[in-house]
Amino acid sequence: MCHSHVGKMIEILLLVHITGGLVALVCSLMAVSSKKGSNFHRKVGRIYAIGMATIGVTAIPMAIISEKMFLFLIALFSSYLVFAGWRFAVNRSGRPSKLDWFAVSVMLLTVLIMSIGAYVISTEGDAMWITLAVFATIATGIGLADVKSHISRRTIGNKRISRHHQYAGRHYCDLNGRTWLPMFQLTLSG
Repeated sequence: MCHSHVGKMIEILLLVHITGGLVALVCSLMAVSSKKGSNFHRKVGRIYAIGMATIGVTAIPMAIISEKMFLFLIALFSSYLVFAGWRFAVNRSGRPSKLDWFAVSVMLLTVLIMSIGAYVISTEGDAMWITLAVFATIATGIGLADVKSHISRRTIGNKRISRHHQYAGRHYCDLNGRTWLPMFQLTLSG
């Protein structure tokens, strides 16, 4: 594909990515400020999940096209949070599906790649390894907690809703973390 087509594709993906992020940000504020469990909360929660899924779906090809493994891994991490948060919201039985097991397996594989990447980057003297190591640590805790939850099949009722809220909070932190973590890295390397 010629360079101008790739540039145009990145521009379109970025526009859709930013739009999804704005939708997710607005809907997260609406969901947090609404009565939990209400129809309104569920509706804006669904729109929020669509906005976040849009971020993940557009971030993955942008990271691949631009050959940015770091961004690819963060996109997988964020996409997992969206998926798992949605699953905890709707899976009243607590029984994991094959898709739940596949998703947590991808999350744990992402942890492994993040950890290796953080080590490699650290040997090159790039301070960005710290950010990757932080995400790998968080992802490890999330992935292992979900494996435990899937095995026990006891994440129901209030536990299920609590996990859903935890993931929603992590999504919000992840959205904001993409703003402040790079600035923190600049202060370390500058």
